[in-house]
Amino acid sequence: MHNGWYQLAYERDLKPGLNALSLAGRPLLVVYREQAAHADVYDGNCPHRGYLLGVAGELRGDRVVCPFHGQAVGLGEPHGCALSVARHASLLVGGLLFARVGAGADAGFAERIAQLDALHYIVPGFTRRIRAPAELVVENAFDGGHFQPVHRIGNAPRMAAGRTAEGAYAAQARFELPPSAWQGAAATNVPFTTTAYSPTLVLTELGGARPYIMLSATVPVDPGTCELRLSVMLPIGEPGRPPEPDGVRYLLRQAEAGIDKDTLVWENLADGGAIGQAAPFDGPVLGFRQFCEGFL
Repeated sequence: MHNGWYQLAYERDLKPGLNALSLAGRPLLVVYREQAAHADVYDGNCPHRGYLLGVAGELRGDRVVCPFHGQAVGLGEPHGCALSVARHASLLVGGLLFARVGAGADAGFAERIAQLDALHYIVPGFTRRIRAPAELVVENAFDGGHFQPVHRIGNAPRMAAGRTAEGAYAAQARFELPPSAWQGAAATNVPFTTTAYSPTLVLTELGGARPYIMLSATVPVDPGTCELRLSVMLPIGEPGRPPEPDGVRYLLRQAEAGIDKDTLVWENLADGGAIGQAAPFDGPVLGFRQFCEGFL
């Protein structure tokens, strides 16, 4: 499992108090304080015998009482307890819960998501279980060679990719998009930017007259399976009106249709998508794989 940022859940899926989550079999404990719209993420096992604290544990301020032996466990720090569980950096933004697990770099994500939240409506989307490694799904954003044959854009984009000053991995290109209910009756050429902040989290921005952003985040279930969560972000309009519901639904339907096409490929790749004979457009994918090595 990689270190770094993950989207663990949608806020709508959390219940007030204690929540037991799992990351590739690693138990995590989420303490969700609904009235404050705040969530903290901790290691999920009691240090004594490994009980899952999110299952029938009792939250008492900054402690959890383990139901197995009644011992109090400090959250993040001992707080006067003999036992404690470590806290992971977390963000609850726009209905999305993120956590930075292990020693992975921030790569500028905390600042970027705060900027986007200030200027966009973040619309939590859908979840899909996919029989493919978590990082392979995110890698797809950097595979410039697949967009024309799989998603039927009008060109074979040439991607320029590399590290950002903050340590993220980004690629830029231009996409020729066909006519659509979102872009309009004519084909249009728009800027495309995709930025990975960890091996399992990528922001993809499409510009033009009607720009929007997609956030794709994966969580490993086991070495060959992951859960994908995909949400959209739309600029706040004048004078701060929320986006039209029909437009949001259209974008999410189109995103689901695109994931259906990608899933057919992901679930039928040999050797986890290993590159045999490299193609000229594989450079950004190889760069992303090198980026991922920094999160082991």
